This record gives sequence, C-alpha cells and structure tokens, in this order.
Amino acid sequence: SVDADGWKFDSLVYSRSVEINKAVIEDGMQLDSSLVYPVAVPDGVDLAAVQNAFARIFLVDPSFEGTTQEAFDKMVAEYVGEAEGYADDYKNETADNTLFFRSFHREHALRVVFDKGYVLSVSSGGYSFTGGAHGMYVANIFNIDKRDGVVMTEQVLFRPGYKEHLSALIQNVLAQRNLSPAEEEH
Repeated sequence: SVDADGWKFDSLVYSRSVEINKAVIEDGMQLDSSLVYPVAVPDGVDLAAVQNAFARIFLVDPSFEGTTQEAFDKMVAEYVGEAEGYADDYKNETADNTLFFRSFHREHALRVVFDKGYVLSVSSGGYSFTGGAHGMYVANIFNIDKRDGVVMTEQVLFRPGYKEHLSALIQNVLAQRNLSPAEEEH
C-alpha cells in the first residue's frame, strides 16, 4: 500500500546455506540478504534516482550506478563467492573444523527504521561471523528527504554547533553513569 506521502515499498530477499563440497546434506555457512526499496514515490520525485540512492546505500558504494535489483544481485554474488571460498578452505579439514564452518554467517540488510513527516531513515548493515572469537555488527544510517528523494546531509539535519552541544550532553551522561555505584563496570 502507498503511504500518505505517496511512497510505496517492496523488498528483495535472499537466503541460502553454502555447504562444503556443495553437499546439501552437510551444514553450511548461512547467507541472508534483504533490501527494502521504493517502487512508487510522489509526483515530482525521481523514482530512478531514489532507487539508485537506495542501491548505493545498500552497497555502501557512493559511485554505484544501477538499479536496486542490480545492487542486490551484486551483493548476493559477492557473498556467495566469499562463502564458496570459505567452503573450499574447509573441505579438507577434520570433522571438528567442519562443525566450526557451520557457525559461519553473513547477513546484510537495508531497512526503513524511521518514517515520519518528510524524513525517511534507512539502516544498511548486518552481521558477519567468519571465524574468531565473535562476529561483527555494522550499521550505517541515512536520512532521505521524502519531498525530493535526496539523501540529507549533516548540514540539513543539524544546526551549527550541534557537535559541541551533543558532546557535552554525552560527556555528562557518561560522567553520571560512572558515578553510579549500582551499575556494572563500563
């Protein structure tokens, strides 16, 4: 359905397990990717330009030129190629190490996280575990002006001097937390 501002979204989803030796019976590295993108925008907003902005955000590549489908296919191909490389690395390992490969995971998604007034905020990021002590989460937030479909800059979103004001607020909160004996060590 189209929202009150004339925006409508759809999504692309990919989920697959990449197995060692391409054997479906073995557990493998899980790959998940999803991309929410606009399929309709109000008159006066360039849908192709907005979709290209979503594609750039999804790929974290400001120079990408293409559709959201092309961006999605590119990300999936990179993830599958990487996972198949990891599977090749593990195919000659012992049974104990193949159990370790089962815990490998890559996830990437672009989601709408805020939609109010003329501001649409999207989060692009995900989770990756390809060995080691723990995985890694990454998230990048971008704000889009729904009136024209343009990614909003810091200068548009904040008043001059906000960094100093925000830094003082954060330092104050952290100082208060550190004074509180009830909280665990930070």
